[in-house]
Amino acid sequence: MELSTLTHTPASIPLADDSFEEAFEGRNMSNRQVSPTGGREVRDGAIRLRGLLAAAGATTAMAFGFGSLALTSVFIRPLEAEFGWSRADISLAYTLSSVGMALGGLFWGRLSDRLNIKSLLFIGSAGMVIALAALSFATSLWQIYAANFALGGLGFACLYAPVLAVTGLWFDRRRGVAVGIVTAGGALGQGIIPYAANALIDGVGWRLAYAIMAAATMAALAIFMPAVQAPPVGDVLPAPVRFSAKPGFQSGRLSPVALLSAAAFLCCACMGVPLMHLTSFVTTVCGSSDVGSLSLLIAMLFGAIGRIAFGLLADRAGNPSAYALASFIQTACVAIFRRWTSN
Repeated sequence: MELSTLTHTPASIPLADDSFEEAFEGRNMSNRQVSPTGGREVRDGAIRLRGLLAAAGATTAMAFGFGSLALTSVFIRPLEAEFGWSRADISLAYTLSSVGMALGGLFWGRLSDRLNIKSLLFIGSAGMVIALAALSFATSLWQIYAANFALGGLGFACLYAPVLAVTGLWFDRRRGVAVGIVTAGGALGQGIIPYAANALIDGVGWRLAYAIMAAATMAALAIFMPAVQAPPVGDVLPAPVRFSAKPGFQSGRLSPVALLSAAAFLCCACMGVPLMHLTSFVTTVCGSSDVGSLSLLIAMLFGAIGRIAFGLLADRAGNPSAYALASFIQTACVAIFRRWTSN
C-alpha cells in the first residue's frame, strides 16, 4: 500500500482489474475490432491472468522474504542452548538483517530503474537462498551476523521494491487492495515460516531446519518469480507524475518520499521489536516453544487481515485517510501495550 501513491500506470498499459476497459477508452479504438469472434475477450483474459500471476509471484516473494528475516525469533532458543549466547546477542542478527535491508534497499532501488527486473529477481532470490544455507553451517556469532546481513541486503532488499512496483503497474482502480494483498503475504510469511521452522527445529535440529528453509525458499521463488514482470507498454506516453519523488527538502518542505520513509521507520520500530522477542518470551512464560511460535502466527494473521483491510480503505477513501487511520490505531496500540506491560 505504501508504494501505491508513487506508482503511476502509463495510460496505454493493459490493467489486470475491471478498469481495463476504462484505461483504453478513447485510445487504441482499433483494438476493439481485433476479432469479431471474441479475440478481444481472449486477449483481455490473458492480460488479467498475467496480472494475477505477477501478483501471486510478488506475494510469494514477500512471504518468504519477511518470513526469512523473522526466522531469528525461533532460532534464539536452540542457539542459546547450544552455544550459550545471550538472547540479546542472538537477536542482534535481526537488527543486522534489517540494517542490510535498509542499505540494500537504497542500492538496489536505485539500480531497479536501470536493470532488467529479471536480473534483480535472480540476484535477490540467489542471495536469500545462499544466506539461509550459510546459516546452517554457522559456528560463531559473526557468521550468524554476516549471513543475516546478507539475507537482508543482498537478498530480500533486491526483491522488495521491484515486486511491489510491478504489482502497482498491473492494477489501477484496485491498486490499494492489490498491494495490500501482496504485503499481507509478508505478514503471513512472518507467522507461517517461523512456525514451520520451529517444528523442524524440534524434529531435525536447527542446522537441518535452516537447510530445509533454504531449499523451500529456492523452490518457491524458482516457481513463482518468472511470473513477476511488468505489463506490456504501448505507444502512448505515461501520465505525468503528480509530485517529485526526489528525497529531501523541496520548496521548504520535506518531500513525500522522506515523510514516507520516516513513517515506515517508526512503524517497523514499533512492530519489529515486540515480534522478534514475542516467541521466546511466550516460550519462557508458557514453557512451550509450540505456543511461542503459535503466538507469532496469530499476531501475523491479524497483520495480514489489517493490510488487506487498509488496502480496501485506500481504494475507497484515499491514501491519506487510510494512512491517518492506520497511524492512529498503531499509536493507540503502542500506548496500551506500554500501560499493560508496566502493570
